[in-house]
Amino acid sequence: MKYLKFSIVIIIEIFIAIYICGLCSYADFTISENEVNVEVGQNYQIVVDVYGVTDEVSARALSPNIAKINENGEITGLADGVTYIIFTSSDGSIRKHCIVTVGTGKSTIYSIYILLAEAIIAITIILIFMISYKKFVRKRIYEEKRLEEQENW
Repeated sequence: MKYLKFSIVIIIEIFIAIYICGLCSYADFTISENEVNVEVGQNYQIVVDVYGVTDEVSARALSPNIAKINENGEITGLADGVTYIIFTSSDGSIRKHCIVTVGTGKSTIYSIYILLAEAIIAITIILIFMISYKKFVRKRIYEEKRLEEQENW
């Protein structure tokens, strides 16, 4: 009898725990891709699977000039570069992201920076050469003058 009362209490506690966990239902969503490569003008469909209490997921691009996403989850590449698409649950408690590379992944600004860096390197090399050559010429002129002076003595 003692064990029966104990068993009934445990069963009731289990049912209460299950009921409470049901009230605190689990909500989440998944996205079909974590990384996407698209070309400029090309579209790519991301699938968002929602389960639990969360019923709506919004999405936005961090760099809307590189890629955009519509309400159906279709990503469109707009310009070469890399951006993130951020997915957020309706209550804001869950956030996930997808990295989107459009074209080569190098933006035109990035290409300009590379060209500027190459130009600066070339100018630096030319300046170093010119300074070294100028020192060489000065040293040679100095040595020629010294030799002339020695011959004149």
